[in-house]
Amino acid sequence: MKSTFLLGVAALAVLVGCSSDSKQYDAFGNFEAVEVLVSSEVSGVVTAAPSEEGDLVAEGDVLCTIDSLQSTLKVSQLQGMKDATESKLGTIEAQIAVLVAQKQTVEKDYARISAMLKDGAATQRDFDNVSGQLNVINKQIAQAKSQLAGINGELKSLSSQEAQMSDLVAKAEVKSPINGVILDKYVEKGELAVPGKQLFKLADTKTLILKVYVAGSLLPKVVVGKKVAVFIDKDAAKDQQLEGVVSWVSPQAEFTPKIIQTKEERVDLVYAVKVKVANDGRLKIGMPGSVVFE
Repeated sequence: MKSTFLLGVAALAVLVGCSSDSKQYDAFGNFEAVEVLVSSEVSGVVTAAPSEEGDLVAEGDVLCTIDSLQSTLKVSQLQGMKDATESKLGTIEAQIAVLVAQKQTVEKDYARISAMLKDGAATQRDFDNVSGQLNVINKQIAQAKSQLAGINGELKSLSSQEAQMSDLVAKAEVKSPINGVILDKYVEKGELAVPGKQLFKLADTKTLILKVYVAGSLLPKVVVGKKVAVFIDKDAAKDQQLEGVVSWVSPQAEFTPKIIQTKEERVDLVYAVKVKVANDGRLKIGMPGSVVFE
């Protein structure tokens, strides 16, 4: 009889403990990560795709490469055209330098004959000749400078085209935009990539987000930037506590998702809340978690 009584007390204590644990949390949800879809920006056959799902990658690591032969050849062609254009540019600049030197000589003659004309030592014809020479040289210089401007414009256009082609060559190496892990791989060697085609899905798993839903009555506890207690399952009976920071609170209420449980009985409208949690390796995307705001 005594042992039956003790067993009853122990069972009641367990029930009370379970009931206490189930009520200690303010909200429940699942962990998610900020996912990044990496897409192709160029067209071509994938020549290498060594990265696999689950691989840890650093920002700038090459995930796959796309054939860029045509773009590379175009870059070489444009470089040759630039060299030829720069050669013409040097010729025109040399011509302008010669004309400027000639102009300086004619200007001296123009000044000397103008003075002599005033003194009657030179004729009007002499003055007209030197004046005409000066006008011709000025026109030649203006024409050469116009050609120079056109060549500079052509050179600028070629440089722009070269930069565009070089950019396509660079983008043929698809690089990771973040430090993270490869969640999904959508391409293999030999497949055709086109602009906009999704190649990889990445996520930064160093920090995960616990997204929970809380009733309006709990909102006074929820403050952006506030540190909160986050709990995950350790085993069937115990939890592990982590530290999180409230990073976002929805400004609008929404209907309770079916998969979410709240502290109170289910209500029609709740607010979404995101809590950032540093991941030391224990957290996984999709793992359930709970939070206590105070």
